[in-house]
Amino acid sequence: MVFAGGGIFNEFGTVTATNNTFSGNNANFGGGVHNYDGTVHLAGNLFAAGATGDNCAIVGAINDNGYNLSDDATCTDGGAGSATNATLPLGVLADNGGPTQTHLPGGGSDAIGAIPNGTMISNNGTSWTCDQSSTDQRGELRPINSGDDCTAGAVEVTPICLSWTVTTADELAECITLANTNESPGPTADTITLGADITLSAALPQVTSEITLEGANHFIDGGVVCNSSMLLRPAISASIRLPCKTALPLRRRHLQQQWHADGDQQHLL
Repeated sequence: MVFAGGGIFNEFGTVTATNNTFSGNNANFGGGVHNYDGTVHLAGNLFAAGATGDNCAIVGAINDNGYNLSDDATCTDGGAGSATNATLPLGVLADNGGPTQTHLPGGGSDAIGAIPNGTMISNNGTSWTCDQSSTDQRGELRPINSGDDCTAGAVEVTPICLSWTVTTADELAECITLANTNESPGPTADTITLGADITLSAALPQVTSEITLEGANHFIDGGVVCNSSMLLRPAISASIRLPCKTALPLRRRHLQQQWHADGDQQHLL
């Protein structure tokens, strides 16, 4: 095992790191970055801890120039948008497009949409703006869609759950994931509202905290028209209450559960 600086070891020098993803680096000191009497300039980086060593071990100067996210208590120093103990799930190193393999931020990651649209990041003489004038490691525009916020780290991801009103199956799945951990777009919002009819093509994420889904007269999948709300409880009890206008069952293969019709309501057993 490396003694210090599993990702970067800097002694007496100057390091400038902008929009990098540090993942799974191990060292006794500074799994991601170890700085010894040098200067480190950081902006827009994502630090996901390895098995050993803090993400950053800094002996010397650290200039936190904003939007650095670390899943432990290191690597930041008050920069705008920077945060410690962040939720930063990452996919495995894989071909996600572009010339190199990358770690794709997972659903519910604090990195997704962390950099407001139009923000200029300036880091020790280098700069870029979240306005589609720059690209990520794969060559994708930052942001991918005009007007979206940008992702911290090396890989740009399109924010899906921009509000708690959903119109597609992808938005519904992403918002369930976010609501499970009480993440943005709201501080502790646990109500998701259907803004359109939605047909599922894959299983929804497992529900791990109580979530209310407001039907608003729209249906999910097999023609179930909802005029009220359904309560999604954690998977340990696996119950969903769905007051509806009709009692048509949702297709079992999509939710990987069994639906039981009960008058004009349905319960997920």
